[in-house]
Amino acid sequence: MIRFEQVSYTYPSGYEALKELSCDIAAGERVNLIGKTGSGKTTFIMLILGMMPATKGRITVLDQLANRMNQSQLAHLRRKIGLAARWVPLINHLSALENIIQPLLIAGASRSAAEKKGRQILSDLELGHRYRDRVATFSDTEYSKLLIARAIIHQPSLLLIDDALDYLDSDTTKQIETLIHDCHQQGLTVIECNNNSLHSPSPLHVRTIELMDSQLTDETEHLLFDIAP
Repeated sequence: MIRFEQVSYTYPSGYEALKELSCDIAAGERVNLIGKTGSGKTTFIMLILGMMPATKGRITVLDQLANRMNQSQLAHLRRKIGLAARWVPLINHLSALENIIQPLLIAGASRSAAEKKGRQILSDLELGHRYRDRVATFSDTEYSKLLIARAIIHQPSLLLIDDALDYLDSDTTKQIETLIHDCHQQGLTVIECNNNSLHSPSPLHVRTIELMDSQLTDETEHLLFDIAP
């Protein structure tokens, strides 16, 4: 599904966010990627999406060599990926429903079919009564629900979550976790990035990987990989 082979990324400023990182994530797996701010979690996600090219190494996404794709090929790849991240915000002047159905419309679904599915997901997240409200009127917790709804509505093969679920109350966390768990049980591959593991599901159902300075720790296999140059 996803493979990083000796991948490094250095920002124009000279900051090296990832250093010769190698890891594999299998189809249908659920991974919790943790690490302090600046450890490279968002860089990891952006490289998967092909939003920037790796400085060094090879990246395979959905079994395709992503860092050799042109923009058209990358656009097609991204349609198979769901992203919930606050750095890809919703459109404030549009309604909740209009926001979350965008991936379906881009994929060619009819508006009526897209709206029907969108209202169902909003109902599942207890926001069905607010489908017409503009996103700008939603609370931080409700906004997180909308990010998840937009990310999964088109039934992607891969779901990427980047700090979108931090600072939620326990009830909302459980509600979103149930929705993600159900999707995962149906075969969805999930990678969730957090500054810590507060929102992680049981270790029995997730593999935790920690990015820290020049090391990557895989808690499931109890291995420490030295990825320093």
